Amino acid sequence: MMFLSGQYDLLVNVAMTEAFLMSVNWKGLLEYRVADKVVWRVKPNDSEPAGYVRRAKNLFQVMVRGAGHGVYEEQRERVFDLLQRFINDTPFS
Repeated sequence: MMFLSGQYDLLVNVAMTEAFLMSVNWKGLLEYRVADKVVWRVKPNDSEPAGYVRRAKNLFQVMVRGAGHGVYEEQRERVFDLLQRFINDTPFS
């Protein structure tokens, strides 16, 4: 399962998503609370991060940099990379 937010999303922002995930009783809550946010880059030599990913069990919380609520239209290359990694269980770091 993935929760995806754009950096500039005012409707479903990162802080609201984190607060929600911290407040719901679910199997991965303790692991989520201590999980590090990993810097994610589309290409390893990219100077600018594509975003940040926090993973606990099979749940991913992702923040895509440079996007608002229309993440899929505003950051197509990043979203394509994100979905490929998610589907193929490829590391984000």
